[in-house]
Amino acid sequence: MKLETIEHARFRAISQIIIDKDKGVTAFEEYMKLAFPYLEATKNKDRQDNIARLKEWVDRGPFAVKPLQVPNLKSRIAAAKNRMAPPKQANEGQLYKKMGRSI
Repeated sequence: MKLETIEHARFRAISQIIIDKDKGVTAFEEYMKLAFPYLEATKNKDRQDNIARLKEWVDRGPFAVKPLQVPNLKSRIAAAKNRMAPPKQANEGQLYKKMGRSI
């Protein structure tokens, strides 16, 4: 009896889709409920699990993004200026003290 009901629903769904698309979709949904009664319970369980996971994420608080590495940005002009400047000697200040005022 159950198999006959399922076959009838399948045939009805196929016929309805050929005749009218909207009624065919409804008939197909009815066929799916008859042929696979556990499918609706599985979908509801999955939906409840997804809702529970989303609630856990919401309970964690606001979403924050932290940089993994601070970028080391330097000006190209300052780098070029440092490359072109003559190297400073460690005792340069002492030399000028020894020379005194030249002007």
